[in-house]
Amino acid sequence: MPSQNVELVTRAYEAFNREGAKGTLPFLAPDVVWDESRLPARRPGVFHGHEGMMALDQQNSELWLDIRADVESIVAASEDKVVAYVRARGRGRFTGEEVELRISHLWHVRAGKAVLVRLYLDRQEALEAAGSD
Repeated sequence: MPSQNVELVTRAYEAFNREGAKGTLPFLAPDVVWDESRLPARRPGVFHGHEGMMALDQQNSELWLDIRADVESIVAASEDKVVAYVRARGRGRFTGEEVELRISHLWHVRAGKAVLVRLYLDRQEALEAAGSD
C-alpha cells in the first residue's frame, strides 16, 4: 500500500503542474481537507472539499502566474501517510518576480484518495508529524 500511495501523490503533483488544482481533484477525496495554515499569508488557510481546492486555486491565480510544484523526494512514512518534499515556484502576477519556496506536504491517504494534506515549512517537522498523527 505505501508504494501505491507514493504513486498517487506523485501523479497528483504531475496533474497539478499540467492542469492546476482541477487536475488534482481525482486524487483527492470529495471531503479532503487541505491545510496551508502554516503559511503566514494564508489565514485561515484551511480549505475543505473539492470546492475549497477550487477556491484555493482561484486565490493563487489572483496572485501568481506559472505556479509549479516540483517534487524533490517522497517518503512513505507509514501505511497511510506520505511526506512530499516540494519546490514550489511561481511568478508574481503584479511584480513579475520569480518566487521559490521549499515546502513539505504530509498526505493522509485512505481508500486510494487523499483525505488530508497539511503543509509544513520545515521538512523535519513534517516527517515527525507523520509519525505522531
